[in-house]
Amino acid sequence: MRSLASDNYAGVHPAVLAAITAANAGHAPAYGSDSTTDQAVAAFRRELGDQVDVFMTFNGTGANVVG
Repeated sequence: MRSLASDNYAGVHPAVLAAITAANAGHAPAYGSDSTTDQAVAAFRRELGDQVDVFMTFNGTGANVVG
């Protein structure tokens, strides 16, 4: 049976899993002090402008709290 109650009922898309696997190498500082976060922030700023602030959250509830 399929359910549309939540976006986390299904498995991850293979491309997403491949990106996570590629990022899971070596050591990096935690809590936003890593190169992956720097790359993500740079991508947001390219799209939305340099004035944008980026707040990474774990899940939708975290994003709702920040919002």
